[in-house]
Amino acid sequence: DNRGPMSAPEHGTVRIGDERTLRGLLDGVPPADLDEAKLRLTAVALRLRRDRPEWYGPLAGYEPLPAEGAAAGHCVAFVRGGGAISVATRLSRRLEEAGGWGSTSLGLPRGAWVSVLDGAAYEGRVPLAVLLASSPVALLTRA
Repeated sequence: DNRGPMSAPEHGTVRIGDERTLRGLLDGVPPADLDEAKLRLTAVALRLRRDRPEWYGPLAGYEPLPAEGAAAGHCVAFVRGGGAISVATRLSRRLEEAGGWGSTSLGLPRGAWVSVLDGAAYEGRVPLAVLLASSPVALLTRA
């Protein structure tokens, strides 16, 4: 279980700029590399889980959200608690070799949705090439 408080780093470990880096990423500074992109995604997702426990708690619903189209097998998506949608690319190298998302799309539940990662708004059926244009993952909440 890794949900407890962090222990102090081992003797001799030096952490430089972790807090400053995270603060910048959460304030909109673009990630400099993949490590920073992962840090930002993790921080945003954990803050959402903290702020909206009704979407993630033991009583929250979990509903698969199937993609449609030739590349549908490369998308894993689900709705949590009726208020959050997680979308992830599956087997990205094979997807790229097959020509990308093409016309594959994801039908969102009724209403307006907004990306907590980039602020983009979505509604209805969304092409995965658009939804996942800047990242292999998306995290949406009701607008």
